[in-house]
Amino acid sequence: MKQRLCALLLLPVLLLTGCQTMLERGYSSVQPHSQSLTAREDPSALEAENYQELVSAVLYLVTQHAESGIVRLYNYTGDVEADLTAACLEVVQKDPLGAFAVDYIKHEVTRIVSYYEANVTISYQRTAEEMGQIISVTGSSAIKRELRDALAAFAPVVTLRISYFAEDDEYLRSLIYQAYYDTPQSAFGLPEISLSLYPETGIQRIVEIGLTYPAEVETLVQRQSELEAAAARLLPDGAEATARQVYDLLLGQTALSSDPDRNTAYDALVNGLANDEGLALAYQLLCARADLTCTVVQGTLTEQPHFWNIVTTDSGSRHVDASAGLYALTDLQLVDVGAYQWGSSYPICRDGRELSLAPAAGHGSGPLSENFAENGEESENNP
Repeated sequence: MKQRLCALLLLPVLLLTGCQTMLERGYSSVQPHSQSLTAREDPSALEAENYQELVSAVLYLVTQHAESGIVRLYNYTGDVEADLTAACLEVVQKDPLGAFAVDYIKHEVTRIVSYYEANVTISYQRTAEEMGQIISVTGSSAIKRELRDALAAFAPVVTLRISYFAEDDEYLRSLIYQAYYDTPQSAFGLPEISLSLYPETGIQRIVEIGLTYPAEVETLVQRQSELEAAAARLLPDGAEATARQVYDLLLGQTALSSDPDRNTAYDALVNGLANDEGLALAYQLLCARADLTCTVVQGTLTEQPHFWNIVTTDSGSRHVDASAGLYALTDLQLVDVGAYQWGSSYPICRDGRELSLAPAAGHGSGPLSENFAENGEESENNP
């Protein structure tokens, strides 16, 4: 009894169910044991007995970036020509890798006594190297992590194979923006973004993200080095600091600007002059050096775009707006101070009752929790 393509039957399931590890780097093609893949008479040929095995065989050739291959059909009861055409179209139009990498597939079928032999020719629109750079991810956290890595390295392209994907372009753009503000050491102006999805619909797709930065990579790398040196002068490696101490260091280094172009941590820490966005990025960068959890908030103030931070310690989360001289405010306090608005995805800042208020140092004045400000946490008497 001739050998069957048992492993080949599993190939589409493995490729289409997204069961690869969440943060697996690089595209991993499934390579079943050669005895299960090859036909008995010719080890260079693949074997199939039904339509699904036929699809799997064509897809296997694509995963190997093979320009041609032979598929032998034994005991095949369907319309070989029609099924082979349909299988090639399915791979090109519905499979993420096929839609991303393949230009077109041609085939010829010959009847040879007891079986059919299909000669498949594949033309690619992507190189094997480009296919090898695909990163398999599942979930928004994994997507953002890969985006952060790409932005930190000023990568021009990041290609993700996303499992269980049911979102649109705007959702992907929002993740890119979040990743940008999560990497203040590399945030020198939002890059221009291009998005291509393969295929256009489906719960599994390959997303190709093109990133065009506001300056040459060499310039950006130099700025990154200067920024990291400036941050290290304020907070040397291994130095301990509370959230309030980081806040005071920042305001002692940087003056507030209304210039919309002074919107980076580089402007704040190297040039000493930054707007609300630049101050928020700089505060997050310094907090990261002090091992403090900090988030840049993209919200509005009096219905105009505005940036500030939420810093989180063991005692909870608090708002910090260095541009307004506000430190350690709860949600309620921040709303009382001014017409701030922000999304529901950010940490909740509350303590169950009003905190004591006192003037904040810096640009202007405002309320703060003294214990949180002084110690980075609240005392037992002020929970």
